[in-house]
Amino acid sequence: MNMEINSMEYWNHRFETDWNDFGGDQQTIFFANILCNLLPQWLIDETIENKYSVCDLGCADGNALPIWSNIFQNTAICGEDFSEKAIQNARKNYPEFMYLVSDILQPDGKRQYDVVISSNTVEHFKDTQEVLKNICRRSKRYTLILLPYREEKSVTLEHEVKFYTSNIPQIIEQDILIYAKTCLCHSQYYPGEQILLIYRKNPKEGVLSNLVEYVDSDAYKDLRNRLDISEQAKEVLEHALETVQKTSDTLEREQKLVQEKNKILEEERTVLIQERDTEQEKNKILEEEKAALL
Repeated sequence: MNMEINSMEYWNHRFETDWNDFGGDQQTIFFANILCNLLPQWLIDETIENKYSVCDLGCADGNALPIWSNIFQNTAICGEDFSEKAIQNARKNYPEFMYLVSDILQPDGKRQYDVVISSNTVEHFKDTQEVLKNICRRSKRYTLILLPYREEKSVTLEHEVKFYTSNIPQIIEQDILIYAKTCLCHSQYYPGEQILLIYRKNPKEGVLSNLVEYVDSDAYKDLRNRLDISEQAKEVLEHALETVQKTSDTLEREQKLVQEKNKILEEERTVLIQERDTEQEKNKILEEEKAALL
């Protein structure tokens, strides 16, 4: 039966026939553990503390979901795949999780999650940049991408693209690459390198200065330039606020001095009025005495 590699028909057939026979289930578990070992602790802690929702896009038979549930404890875990057969298997194997049949190429109108994971999925598409963009659109906060890295020899015809520093984007619309880490697997499930990429939606700070190797892309330079300008603007604003605060403090002190002077003047005025009234009273008494003598 002739089927186009990586088509929906192809993957439905694989999940129905030989996926597990060729170790697909064990490979999924292997890659999930690799990803967990590469994860920074701060992201694990943040996800657990805030009870972020987590989705595995391209979850296959769902073998990785128990691993995500173990590392992201007490969070809502969901699995999505475009293969109906894969989702059927996942619901049978791990019924405690929620699953959806969903096409990674059609993100519009689909549910969003705080954390989206895509493990060894993107390399199965020719237009990887568009796929990465679609995956990031499904995320509210973080997108975790695990990929084969610097794959000199294709381990399978299913891999459409090879990834190097030069074709890994630092910016995907509103998502910025904030973390990257590699490992050499040396395993029967995958012999070469894997790279974990973490993208953050509109990060306030924390951008990679390099990505494993030296990064020299116009987009990255533009991002660094914009961040530098923002930092300079922030320093100018802070200096201006400091100057305003000092001026405000000076004005406040001068206002207090004026108020104290006004108080003294008011007291002196009161004394003068009292003295005037006393003098007028004396003059009145003298006039009365003078009138009496006449």
